Formats: sequence, structure tokens, C-alpha cells
Amino acid sequence: MSGGERQRVALARALLSRPALLVLDEPTTHLDDESIRRLLQNLRQLPGRPSVVAISHDPVVAERADRVHTLRDGRIASSMPAAEPPAAVAAARPAER
Repeated sequence: MSGGERQRVALARALLSRPALLVLDEPTTHLDDESIRRLLQNLRQLPGRPSVVAISHDPVVAERADRVHTLRDGRIASSMPAAEPPAAVAAARPAER
């Protein structure tokens, strides 16, 4: 199996139990652009819509998030609501390093 296929199988297995909370670490790794788009769309349309915490460096994931929290040295350095444009999220990163 490719990395993307393994990623999709792992997510499908996690969803079988219909969890109330999903914690996804780099969920878009090994996925092509179309698969990323479908994944993020499908997560929003899940039955029972579980809460999703996605840990990611992927700006596409940040664009689809309701809130974006940036960590620095293990602490929350900034928090932006969904209304913030993705450019604001990207611009905040270098200043916090």
C-alpha cells in the first residue's frame, strides 16, 4: 500500500467506532491535492460530526479549520478564529519563532 492508502485506511478504522472526538496528527501527509480536499470535506459531513483536532503544518488544513492555534515552545502562542484569512495564519508563523 502507498502512504496515502495507509493514511486513508487508518482514518477509516478510527471512524468505525463513531468517535465523539478525532485527534489527527498530520492527516494530509501522503495525500494528493484532490484526496486532501475530499478528506477535509468528508470530515465536515460525518454523521454525528465528531469534534476534530488536527495537528498539521499544512496551510490547507488551517484554511478549513474553525479555529487555528499556533504553538511555540509547547504553549499556545496565538489563536485565530475561522474568519482570519489563511494569509494571516501564515504571516503569524515567522514572527512567533
